[in-house]
Amino acid sequence: MRISAIIPLKAGGVALLLAASAANGQSAPPVTKGLRDTIINVDSGTIAPAVLAKEAEQAANADAAATPKEAETPAKTAEPDVDAVLTGAVPNEPPATSRVLPEPVIDTSNPPDFIAGNALRRTLDEDPYAPLGIRAGSFVIFPEVGFGAGYTSNSTDAPGGTGAALGAIAPQVLIQSDWSRHEATLFLRGSQEAYSDGADNVPEAEATGTVRLDLSDRWAADFRSSYRYGRDQLSDPDLPGGVDKAPDRYHFNNSATFSKTEGPGVFSLGVNADRETYGEAKSGDKGYDQRDRDNTLYGATLRTGYEISEAFVPYVEAQISNRVYDKKKDVNGIRRSGHGDGLLVGFAFDRGPVSSGEIAVGYLRNTFDDNALKPISAFAVDGNLTWSPGYLSTITADIATSIDPTTRRNSSGSVVYDGRLEYAYAWRANVDLGANAAARYRRYQGVDQVDWTYQLGFDATWKINRYSEIAAGYLHEWRDSTKRSDDYTSDTIRIDLRVYR
Repeated sequence: MRISAIIPLKAGGVALLLAASAANGQSAPPVTKGLRDTIINVDSGTIAPAVLAKEAEQAANADAAATPKEAETPAKTAEPDVDAVLTGAVPNEPPATSRVLPEPVIDTSNPPDFIAGNALRRTLDEDPYAPLGIRAGSFVIFPEVGFGAGYTSNSTDAPGGTGAALGAIAPQVLIQSDWSRHEATLFLRGSQEAYSDGADNVPEAEATGTVRLDLSDRWAADFRSSYRYGRDQLSDPDLPGGVDKAPDRYHFNNSATFSKTEGPGVFSLGVNADRETYGEAKSGDKGYDQRDRDNTLYGATLRTGYEISEAFVPYVEAQISNRVYDKKKDVNGIRRSGHGDGLLVGFAFDRGPVSSGEIAVGYLRNTFDDNALKPISAFAVDGNLTWSPGYLSTITADIATSIDPTTRRNSSGSVVYDGRLEYAYAWRANVDLGANAAARYRRYQGVDQVDWTYQLGFDATWKINRYSEIAAGYLHEWRDSTKRSDDYTSDTIRIDLRVYR
């Protein structure tokens, strides 16, 4: 029963993991414990706000440096508001909240502006509850450890699961560069959940590194490498019947994206390699080899757009992929390797702090090396939206389409639609309230089975100071399948203490 689904984690990069996997024919990150890890947004908690706070400070510095001084007159010379500088108070401004809205950041290529920004940064504190981190040369380290406890009505997230108390520990650390140009991050996280009914523990580990290079002539390059470890779900239809211990699951990802802006034209080219491997599933003392599921997905994405205005950019995106299984044939004697392609047409928009996002529609198709497997295709809808109707509220929505592989007999795979809606409210400067709802639709090709999985959750976070916070949450999840033996329901309530620097 995953902690992060109920009480949001601080890994801002996790949402990118979902977006990347969906674009490459994978509806969910490879390390999951139920649907909650894939379509419930991982909200910003402690570490991510530290990064956002830094950007907000830079934005404030840019505004301060860019504002012309008031003209002096013979009668009177304008004097600075000393109290405002010392306390950080800004007259005629809405009250600060713990959720920082996106604003343009300071242009560090201009030395005078950059120096002025650093000077203001020492006097104005944007968020008194943001962690300070530990400076190490040109990097800032944000360590954290969380302790959780609660109760779940279904400790396995599968049919027949029983109720149990749960406990968890989750250390993590974010290392971020503080450079005037380029950017690098390293995120490390681990967690262990245990249940009182004897159900298998849920271990997880993640390591993600990113590098962004701001090249000359409006070119930028983004590189990302990640490793994730976790345990598969007992409700996974690819597992043999009667399995009581799900296999371990390993995921490796490497990607590179090159982007360029030329006048109103916007171009990007991305390449990636995703590898998934599985351990052994067990039923009592009997083991089931899952190596026929091991595969590597190679993909490329090309997007070209035209900036009609600063707030509206229509684009066309083409995708190609090639999935190669380690074993030429699976346990049923079928060659599962195949090819994928897709075409999307959409637009991106950005109306400053009020709303931003993108939406696209198109077509996805997968074909296979074995003629016994029928091609699988789907109408695709992909998009995301962030809307701030007020200074205290934020609404986010996501929708994604993918084609998932399978090793089920007589099935080519499944078409998956994921949707999520989340509302966040900054009730106080140090108290955040949230609610979310999500749904997943899965239809199998060649097998008469359709699964609907739903989630509904609520959470609250109280930031005690810069070094700790308490979070609590509730999550209700249920699956409705045409195969009734796959139906299940789960209710989980928990509380967490997080300590960070």
